[in-house]
Amino acid sequence: MPISSRRTVPHGRLGAFARFVLEHQEMVYNVAFRLLGEQELASSVTRDTFSRSFPVFAELRGEAARLWLLRVVTGICHNQLRRGGSQCTNGGTAGDSAQEMLCLLLPEQRITLVLSDMQGLNYREIADATGVPEGIVSLRLSRGRIALRDALLAHGDILVGDDPWLT
Repeated sequence: MPISSRRTVPHGRLGAFARFVLEHQEMVYNVAFRLLGEQELASSVTRDTFSRSFPVFAELRGEAARLWLLRVVTGICHNQLRRGGSQCTNGGTAGDSAQEMLCLLLPEQRITLVLSDMQGLNYREIADATGVPEGIVSLRLSRGRIALRDALLAHGDILVGDDPWLT
């Protein structure tokens, strides 16, 4: 194919895409890292997420862009976890007990907990991002929080006190 007939991307579109990536890359990487627990794999998933977003990024604005990216990164991570491609670890970060505890959760619970408690999504948004009904989101979130609480108690990171939810 002659060079002149190759599909080219206008420079302005590349600049807009670069701004789009800069605006969202930290969020995408953080979700991938918390779900997979490996820095290199999280970086790879982040690149894959943005390569998938290039054809449609111009139509994505504001909250719609954020939710679309969360849906994509969550799907890629879920597939990775389902294939067993990640042995969730603390990512080589000494003392990151939050990551260690997240890695003890079932993947579906981990995904739901990260989207809810670290990204601030509501049940409907999590249901949209994960493709499951809101009732399942609620169940996974409840079970994930209980499992996380139990792991933190066993690890000694929290103590049973006067708080009724810990007893």
